[in-house]
Amino acid sequence: MKISEFAQKNQVSTKLLRHYDEIGLLKPAAVDPENGYRCYGEEQSHLLNWILVLKNLGFTLTEIKNLLVSEWDQKQLMGKLISKRIQISQTYNEEILKRIQIDRLIQLIELEGFSVEKKINLLEMTEAGIHEIKKYMPNTEMFLENAEGILEIAEKAMDYCILRLDLCQFKEVNDVNGFEVGDKVIVAFYRAIMDAVEVLKPNTTYGRAGGDEFTVLILGNPELFQKVGQEIVHHMGTTDFKALGCFKQVEVYVSGLWAPVENAKELRTVIEETHETLVQAKKVQNNHVLIKAFSAQWNI
Repeated sequence: MKISEFAQKNQVSTKLLRHYDEIGLLKPAAVDPENGYRCYGEEQSHLLNWILVLKNLGFTLTEIKNLLVSEWDQKQLMGKLISKRIQISQTYNEEILKRIQIDRLIQLIELEGFSVEKKINLLEMTEAGIHEIKKYMPNTEMFLENAEGILEIAEKAMDYCILRLDLCQFKEVNDVNGFEVGDKVIVAFYRAIMDAVEVLKPNTTYGRAGGDEFTVLILGNPELFQKVGQEIVHHMGTTDFKALGCFKQVEVYVSGLWAPVENAKELRTVIEETHETLVQAKKVQNNHVLIKAFSAQWNI
Protein backbone atom coordinates (compact mmCIF):
# COMPACT_ATOMS: atom_id res chain seq x y z
CA MET A 1 0.00 0.00 0.00
CA LYS A 2 1.09 3.60 -0.54
CA ILE A 3 2.82 5.50 2.26
CA SER A 4 -0.24 7.71 2.78
CA GLU A 5 -2.51 4.67 3.15
CA PHE A 6 -0.07 2.94 5.50
CA ALA A 7 0.22 6.12 7.59
CA GLN A 8 -3.54 6.53 7.82
CA LYS A 9 -4.06 2.88 8.71
CA ASN A 10 -1.56 3.12 11.59
CA GLN A 11 -2.48 6.66 12.64
CA VAL A 12 0.98 8.15 12.08
CA SER A 13 2.25 10.86 9.75
CA THR A 14 3.98 10.24 6.43
CA LYS A 15 6.76 12.50 7.72
CA LEU A 16 7.37 10.06 10.58
CA LEU A 17 7.51 7.10 8.19
CA ARG A 18 9.99 8.90 5.94
CA HIS A 19 12.18 9.62 8.94
CA TYR A 20 12.08 5.98 10.05
CA ASP A 21 13.07 4.99 6.51
CA GLU A 22 15.98 7.44 6.45
CA ILE A 23 17.46 6.12 9.71
CA GLY A 24 16.91 2.49 8.73
CA LEU A 25 14.37 1.78 11.44
CA LEU A 26 11.43 0.88 9.20
CA LYS A 27 12.25 0.54 5.51
CA PRO A 28 9.36 0.34 3.00
CA ALA A 29 8.67 -3.03 1.44
CA ALA A 30 9.34 -1.53 -1.98
CA VAL A 31 10.27 1.76 -3.64
CA ASP A 32 9.11 2.63 -7.14
CA PRO A 33 12.32 3.12 -9.16
CA GLU A 34 10.67 5.70 -11.44
CA ASN A 35 9.07 8.10 -8.99
CA GLY A 36 10.60 7.04 -5.65
CA TYR A 37 7.20 6.37 -4.07
CA ARG A 38 7.38 4.18 -0.96
CA CYS A 39 5.11 1.16 -0.58
CA TYR A 40 4.50 -0.80 2.61
CA GLY A 41 3.21 -4.29 3.28
CA GLU A 42 0.33 -5.12 5.59
CA GLU A 43 2.61 -7.14 7.88
CA GLN A 44 4.83 -4.10 8.54
CA SER A 45 2.12 -2.66 10.77
CA HIS A 46 3.21 -5.12 13.45
CA LEU A 47 6.79 -3.83 13.43
CA LEU A 48 5.58 -0.22 13.46
CA ASN A 49 3.39 -1.03 16.45
CA TRP A 50 6.40 -2.35 18.37
CA ILE A 51 8.39 0.76 17.47
CA LEU A 52 5.64 3.06 18.74
CA VAL A 53 5.16 1.04 21.93
CA LEU A 54 8.87 1.09 22.81
CA LYS A 55 9.19 4.76 21.90
CA ASN A 56 6.29 5.60 24.19
CA LEU A 57 8.08 3.72 27.01
CA GLY A 58 11.09 6.00 26.70
CA PHE A 59 13.43 3.99 24.46
CA THR A 60 15.49 6.01 21.99
CA LEU A 61 15.16 5.30 18.28
CA THR A 62 18.73 3.95 18.30
CA GLU A 63 17.85 1.54 21.11
CA ILE A 64 14.72 0.44 19.28
CA LYS A 65 16.66 -0.10 16.06
CA ASN A 66 19.21 -2.27 17.84
CA LEU A 67 16.41 -4.33 19.37
CA LEU A 68 14.06 -4.75 16.44
CA VAL A 69 16.00 -4.41 13.20
CA SER A 70 18.55 -7.02 14.20
CA GLU A 71 17.57 -10.64 14.77
CA TRP A 72 14.89 -10.94 17.41
CA ASP A 73 16.28 -11.89 20.81
CA GLN A 74 13.68 -12.35 23.55
CA LYS A 75 16.25 -12.40 26.36
CA GLN A 76 17.84 -9.20 25.12
CA LEU A 77 14.45 -7.49 24.87
CA MET A 78 13.47 -8.63 28.38
CA GLY A 79 16.78 -7.34 29.70
CA LYS A 80 16.24 -3.93 28.10
CA LEU A 81 12.70 -3.72 29.46
CA ILE A 82 13.85 -4.57 32.98
CA SER A 83 16.65 -1.98 32.76
CA LYS A 84 14.17 0.64 31.56
CA ARG A 85 11.81 -0.15 34.43
CA ILE A 86 14.63 0.30 36.95
CA GLN A 87 15.74 3.52 35.26
CA ILE A 88 12.22 4.95 35.38
CA SER A 89 11.90 4.03 39.06
CA GLN A 90 15.14 5.78 39.97
CA THR A 91 14.47 8.79 37.76
CA TYR A 92 11.06 9.16 39.40
CA ASN A 93 12.70 9.62 42.81
CA GLU A 94 15.14 12.16 41.42
CA GLU A 95 12.38 14.11 39.66
CA ILE A 96 10.45 14.37 42.92
CA LEU A 97 13.52 15.95 44.52
CA LYS A 98 13.86 18.41 41.63
CA ARG A 99 10.20 19.35 41.82
CA ILE A 100 10.52 20.04 45.54
CA GLN A 101 13.57 22.20 44.88
CA ILE A 102 11.65 24.13 42.19
CA ASP A 103 8.84 24.73 44.70
CA ARG A 104 11.48 25.97 47.15
CA LEU A 105 12.94 28.32 44.54
CA ILE A 106 9.49 29.71 43.67
CA GLN A 107 8.84 30.29 47.36
CA LEU A 108 12.16 32.13 47.80
CA ILE A 109 11.51 34.37 44.81
CA GLU A 110 7.99 35.17 46.02
CA LEU A 111 9.27 36.08 49.49
CA GLU A 112 12.53 37.82 48.67
CA GLY A 113 12.35 38.73 44.98
CA PHE A 114 14.72 37.75 42.20
CA SER A 115 18.37 38.83 42.06
CA VAL A 116 21.27 37.18 40.28
CA GLU A 117 23.53 38.39 43.10
CA LYS A 118 21.56 36.44 45.68
CA LYS A 119 23.03 33.08 46.69
CA ILE A 120 20.43 30.34 46.50
CA ASN A 121 20.47 27.30 48.79
CA LEU A 122 18.02 24.70 47.53
CA LEU A 123 19.35 22.10 49.96
CA GLU A 124 17.45 23.86 52.75
CA MET A 125 13.98 22.44 52.39
CA THR A 126 10.65 23.13 53.97
CA GLU A 127 9.09 20.68 56.38
CA ALA A 128 6.55 19.73 53.71
CA GLY A 129 9.34 19.04 51.21
CA ILE A 130 11.18 16.82 53.69
CA HIS A 131 8.04 14.80 54.37
CA GLU A 132 7.34 14.38 50.66
CA ILE A 133 10.84 13.05 49.98
CA LYS A 134 10.44 10.56 52.83
CA LYS A 135 7.04 9.54 51.50
CA TYR A 136 8.40 8.63 48.07
CA MET A 137 11.65 6.97 49.13
CA PRO A 138 11.76 3.48 47.56
CA ASN A 139 10.85 0.91 50.21
CA THR A 140 12.12 -2.64 50.66
CA GLU A 141 9.62 -4.12 48.21
CA MET A 142 10.58 -1.64 45.49
CA PHE A 143 14.25 -2.30 46.21
CA LEU A 144 13.80 -6.06 45.96
CA GLU A 145 11.89 -5.79 42.68
CA ASN A 146 14.59 -3.64 41.08
CA ALA A 147 17.45 -5.67 42.59
CA GLU A 148 16.04 -8.95 41.32
CA GLY A 149 15.64 -7.40 37.87
CA ILE A 150 19.27 -6.26 37.83
CA LEU A 151 20.54 -9.70 38.86
CA GLU A 152 18.29 -11.43 36.33
CA ILE A 153 19.98 -9.72 33.37
CA ALA A 154 23.50 -9.44 34.82
CA GLU A 155 26.43 -11.43 33.48
CA LYS A 156 26.94 -14.50 35.66
CA ALA A 157 30.66 -13.81 35.95
CA MET A 158 30.07 -10.42 37.57
CA ASP A 159 30.18 -9.78 41.31
CA TYR A 160 27.37 -8.13 43.21
CA CYS A 161 27.04 -6.75 46.69
CA ILE A 162 24.20 -5.93 49.03
CA LEU A 163 25.18 -2.97 51.20
CA ARG A 164 23.38 -2.24 54.45
CA LEU A 165 23.68 1.27 55.86
CA ASP A 166 22.81 2.55 59.30
CA LEU A 167 23.06 5.79 61.27
CA CYS A 168 24.71 5.51 64.67
CA GLN A 169 22.59 6.51 67.70
CA PHE A 170 19.86 7.96 65.51
CA LYS A 171 17.29 7.54 68.29
CA GLU A 172 19.22 10.14 70.25
CA VAL A 173 18.78 12.61 67.38
CA ASN A 174 15.00 12.24 67.59
CA ASP A 175 14.95 12.34 71.39
CA VAL A 176 17.18 15.42 71.72
CA ASN A 177 16.49 17.42 68.57
CA GLY A 178 12.99 16.27 67.67
CA PHE A 179 11.47 14.23 64.86
CA GLU A 180 11.51 17.08 62.35
CA VAL A 181 15.31 17.29 62.64
CA GLY A 182 15.47 13.50 62.50
CA ASP A 183 13.60 13.60 59.20
CA LYS A 184 16.11 16.10 57.81
CA VAL A 185 18.99 13.82 58.81
CA ILE A 186 17.29 10.83 57.12
CA VAL A 187 16.83 12.84 53.92
CA ALA A 188 20.49 13.97 54.04
CA PHE A 189 21.48 10.30 54.42
CA TYR A 190 19.27 9.31 51.49
CA ARG A 191 20.76 12.00 49.27
CA ALA A 192 24.29 10.95 50.21
CA ILE A 193 23.46 7.43 49.00
CA MET A 194 21.89 8.74 45.78
CA ASP A 195 24.97 10.87 45.03
CA ALA A 196 27.38 8.01 45.74
CA VAL A 197 25.74 5.58 43.32
CA GLU A 198 24.71 8.06 40.61
CA VAL A 199 27.54 7.11 38.22
CA LEU A 200 26.85 3.38 38.65
CA LYS A 201 23.45 3.35 36.94
CA PRO A 202 21.94 1.07 35.71
CA ASN A 203 23.97 -1.41 37.77
CA THR A 204 22.64 -0.26 41.12
CA THR A 205 19.44 0.31 43.06
CA TYR A 206 18.64 1.34 46.61
CA GLY A 207 15.78 1.53 49.08
CA ARG A 208 14.88 2.33 52.65
CA ALA A 209 14.85 -0.77 54.82
CA GLY A 210 12.98 1.01 57.60
CA GLY A 211 13.88 3.53 60.28
CA ASP A 212 17.36 4.86 59.63
CA GLU A 213 18.58 1.90 57.59
CA PHE A 214 18.97 1.60 53.81
CA THR A 215 20.00 -1.19 51.45
CA VAL A 216 21.91 -0.82 48.18
CA LEU A 217 22.65 -3.37 45.46
CA ILE A 218 25.71 -2.82 43.27
CA LEU A 219 27.18 -4.79 40.38
CA GLY A 220 30.97 -4.52 40.18
CA ASN A 221 33.95 -5.72 42.18
CA PRO A 222 34.80 -5.65 45.91
CA GLU A 223 36.99 -2.57 45.45
CA LEU A 224 34.01 -0.70 44.02
CA PHE A 225 31.75 -1.77 46.90
CA GLN A 226 34.35 -0.54 49.39
CA LYS A 227 34.78 2.74 47.54
CA VAL A 228 31.04 3.45 47.46
CA GLY A 229 30.75 2.69 51.18
CA GLN A 230 33.63 4.99 52.03
CA GLU A 231 32.19 7.74 49.84
CA ILE A 232 28.89 7.61 51.71
CA VAL A 233 30.68 7.70 55.06
CA HIS A 234 32.78 10.66 53.88
CA HIS A 235 29.75 12.53 52.56
CA MET A 236 27.92 12.17 55.86
CA GLY A 237 31.10 13.10 57.74
CA THR A 238 31.23 16.44 55.94
CA THR A 239 27.50 17.18 56.24
CA ASP A 240 26.68 20.33 58.21
CA PHE A 241 24.35 18.77 60.75
CA LYS A 242 24.07 22.01 62.74
CA ALA A 243 22.42 23.59 59.71
CA LEU A 244 19.84 20.80 59.92
CA GLY A 245 19.21 21.58 63.59
CA CYS A 246 21.16 18.54 64.79
CA PHE A 247 23.85 19.44 67.29
CA LYS A 248 25.94 16.30 66.99
CA GLN A 249 27.83 14.80 64.10
CA VAL A 250 25.94 11.64 63.12
CA GLU A 251 28.11 8.71 62.11
CA VAL A 252 27.13 6.24 59.44
CA TYR A 253 28.08 2.57 59.17
CA VAL A 254 28.15 0.60 55.94
CA SER A 255 28.36 -3.17 55.79
CA GLY A 256 27.79 -5.64 53.04
CA LEU A 257 28.11 -9.12 51.59
CA TRP A 258 29.28 -9.87 48.07
CA ALA A 259 29.52 -12.86 45.74
CA PRO A 260 29.43 -13.70 42.03
CA VAL A 261 26.03 -13.25 40.39
CA GLU A 262 26.02 -16.96 39.55
CA ASN A 263 25.94 -17.65 43.30
CA ALA A 264 23.12 -15.18 44.00
CA LYS A 265 20.99 -16.08 46.99
CA GLU A 266 17.39 -15.17 47.81
CA LEU A 267 17.69 -11.42 48.40
CA ARG A 268 15.56 -11.27 51.55
CA THR A 269 17.93 -13.80 53.10
CA VAL A 270 20.95 -11.75 52.05
CA ILE A 271 19.47 -8.61 53.62
CA GLU A 272 18.95 -10.49 56.87
CA GLU A 273 22.55 -11.73 56.76
CA THR A 274 23.88 -8.19 56.30
CA HIS A 275 22.55 -7.31 59.74
CA GLU A 276 25.39 -9.32 61.31
CA THR A 277 27.99 -7.55 59.17
CA LEU A 278 26.50 -4.24 60.31
CA VAL A 279 27.01 -5.23 63.94
CA GLN A 280 30.61 -6.16 63.10
CA ALA A 281 31.20 -2.88 61.23
CA LYS A 282 30.30 -0.95 64.38
CA LYS A 283 32.99 -2.87 66.28
CA VAL A 284 35.81 -2.12 63.83
CA GLN A 285 37.80 0.83 65.13
CA ASN A 286 38.40 3.77 62.78
CA ASN A 287 36.65 1.97 59.94
CA HIS A 288 32.94 2.35 59.40
CA VAL A 289 32.88 0.24 56.24
CA LEU A 290 32.96 -3.56 56.33
CA ILE A 291 32.40 -5.55 53.14
CA LYS A 292 32.67 -9.33 53.41
CA ALA A 293 32.41 -12.15 50.92
CA PHE A 294 29.36 -14.35 51.27
CA SER A 295 31.73 -17.27 51.51
CA ALA A 296 32.92 -15.91 54.84
CA GLN A 297 29.54 -16.82 56.26
CA TRP A 298 28.00 -19.19 53.76
CA ASN A 299 29.65 -22.26 52.32
CA ILE A 300 29.50 -21.20 48.69
